[in-house]
Amino acid sequence: MLNIAMLSKWHVHAGDYANQVRKNGHNISVVWDEDEQRGKDWAAELGCEYEKDLAKVLARSDVDAVIVDTETSKHRDVMVAAANAKKHIFTEKTLAATKKEALEIEEAVMKNNVIFTISDGCPPTVVSPMRIRIQLRFPVSSPLPKTYVISKRTTPNKYKYRQYFVIWS
Repeated sequence: MLNIAMLSKWHVHAGDYANQVRKNGHNISVVWDEDEQRGKDWAAELGCEYEKDLAKVLARSDVDAVIVDTETSKHRDVMVAAANAKKHIFTEKTLAATKKEALEIEEAVMKNNVIFTISDGCPPTVVSPMRIRIQLRFPVSSPLPKTYVISKRTTPNKYKYRQYFVIWS
C-alpha cells in the first residue's frame, strides 16, 4: 500500500486519480492545493487532512508518493521539490512548460532515485471509467522496483518516453 499526497485539484482528472488510488487499496494521506479553499473542500470530500504548506506535505513520513495535478506552469517547482524530498511522482501531462524545466525535473528525479510516471494522455472518453495500470520503474541504475497498480488500463499505449518512463504494461 502506498500513502499518497494529492497535489492540487486543478486538473480535470484529479478526482478520477483520487478515486483510483482508493479503489486499488492505497491511502490518501493529505491534500495540498495552491487554491486554499479548493484544497480544504477536496480534503473534506476525501476525508483527509489539508495542508497549505507544500514543504510540510513533502516532509511528512506518511507520504510515499505524490500525484501532481497542478497547472503546468507549476509542475517544475512542485515536482523538483517532491523529488528532492524523495517522494515518488505521478503527474498529469504536459510534463513542463519548457524543455529546460522538463530537464530540471528529470535531473531531480534521477539524482534522488525516485519513481516517476507521467500520464499517457488517454482521454476518459476512450476508456470510461478510466482504467489505467501505472507501472512505476526506478532509473536503470537501481534494483528492480515493485509495481503498484493504481488503476487498470484497457487500451494499448502508443507513446514512448525516456528510459525511466516505462509506464504502461
